[in-house]
Amino acid sequence: MLPAVFRMDTAARYEKRQDFWRGLLVDGYVVRNPEAYEFLQRIRWKKEKILDHNVYIFNRSSRRFWREKGADFFTAPLELNEKELKDILTKDGILIVYGRYPMMVTANCLHKTLGHCKKVSGQWTLTDRYQKVFPVKNYCRDCYNILYNSRPLYLFDQMETLERLGAGAYRILFTTESEREVYTVLRSWMEGAKPGGEFTRGHFKRGVE
Repeated sequence: MLPAVFRMDTAARYEKRQDFWRGLLVDGYVVRNPEAYEFLQRIRWKKEKILDHNVYIFNRSSRRFWREKGADFFTAPLELNEKELKDILTKDGILIVYGRYPMMVTANCLHKTLGHCKKVSGQWTLTDRYQKVFPVKNYCRDCYNILYNSRPLYLFDQMETLERLGAGAYRILFTTESEREVYTVLRSWMEGAKPGGEFTRGHFKRGVE
């Protein structure tokens, strides 16, 4: 996954190591902003370009635009419900079925703003007035933070419904999970298990508001 904030310094860093990136045994990159996509086009990246859920593809015109630009796959927006997803998903569409999705991306580091920058990437938490705990990861190299939902999206037990939507692939999004949690999540996926603990259905049953 390319950085959520792709500055000129980021592009320069990637460009210097093109041989390394091109040699990786990966299918392609997940692109989270237009700047990163433009960079891949400029260096004539030949592997798959996968648009993330936050890149706008809500209607046919936007999907046609990105296909003409060379996008291979798109990730369905998290804001859409079951009916809305059925209207846009095709075999080049990817559906997120698990993960703490981003609530906010800050283009500047919160630690730096508060005068506590240690120039070290890490993970911490914010607690709201309802005592909900939100994980936050700071990406020091590119100087931005991602605030994640307090509860993970969980759709493993909705597979009968999901299969009718026509997605070409499903995505499990790991962000803050420990090794043990990753194992538990993957086992739950294989078994189509009911969720344990706190979780959210996101907008799957709700849709855009």
